[in-house]
Amino acid sequence: MLGADATPEQRQKMREIMAEIGFTPGSGPPSQEQRDQMRKLMVERGLVSADAASTQSTVTTRTVYRLPGGNKLAPPESVSVKVGITDNIVSEILDGIAEGDVLITSVSVPGAKPAAAPANPFSGQGQRRF
Repeated sequence: MLGADATPEQRQKMREIMAEIGFTPGSGPPSQEQRDQMRKLMVERGLVSADAASTQSTVTTRTVYRLPGGNKLAPPESVSVKVGITDNIVSEILDGIAEGDVLITSVSVPGAKPAAAPANPFSGQGQRRF
């Protein structure tokens, strides 16, 4: 909720709020209850206005294709998922699929020429894309 222009004091207050509600950065996304508590404390402590705290962040959704029951012969079903943090190579999925679901990540067409692999900005080869 704090922008890149936040002061060191504002950042310290935010760390204190996160510790107070029991959220540990790097442990995954905060629960809805923790986000609500964070907003309330940020308004109470003057970090953000009530108007800014009430605006909801945009949720990114994407469609993925799942094989029902992991059956490779079953027709794939489309599933809408909520996407969290991403570097455009690996993405955090917040909601929509369960652990163990089998997803389609690529397709091979018999007789087709293989496509070139997309550039990996972390491979150290060539120019980085970020």
